[in-house]
Amino acid sequence: MVKRFSRLIMTIVTFWEVAFSYDDAHIRQQFGEVEECIVAVVKPHLTAKSERKVRFVFSTLTDSKVLGALFQPSDSQTRHLDKLAPMLRDYMFNEKQ
Repeated sequence: MVKRFSRLIMTIVTFWEVAFSYDDAHIRQQFGEVEECIVAVVKPHLTAKSERKVRFVFSTLTDSKVLGALFQPSDSQTRHLDKLAPMLRDYMFNEKQ
């Protein structure tokens, strides 16, 4: 699970660092893999309602409109990614040390 989550973080950072490299299908697949791992871990401990909430969060995160807006270089939502991506990159760098 950690490797999948790390790969997702690095994908987000790479798409942010390299203009016009965003691939909707690729990132949605990676979000899906992380979602399944998280659900598998928490399912025995949570109710069906809680599982639906986890799936709702991932459904929202993987919406093509949300992701497209986040990674479009000229979109105002990019400012959020400009704050998030460096923090994710720093997290990954610190985890490897």
